[in-house]
Amino acid sequence: MRGLILRATASVVLAAVALVPLTVAAPAGDTMLVLRNAADAARPEVRLTEEDLLSMPQVTVRTRTEWTDGVVA
Repeated sequence: MRGLILRATASVVLAAVALVPLTVAAPAGDTMLVLRNAADAARPEVRLTEEDLLSMPQVTVRTRTEWTDGVVA
């Protein structure tokens, strides 16, 4: 069950990261995405700016689920 929740959470985060730069025009240097991690007290939150997000490597994820027909990118 925990693995399913982690995979679902990862999918939501990846979708948010993929869509935020396309839908929101934030002023330079402003935080666009905040990721919170309750399991790491030393680094409970990470704030990402548009520049941070755009500097990340871009990848295409291809997946197959029981709810889609074939492979979806």
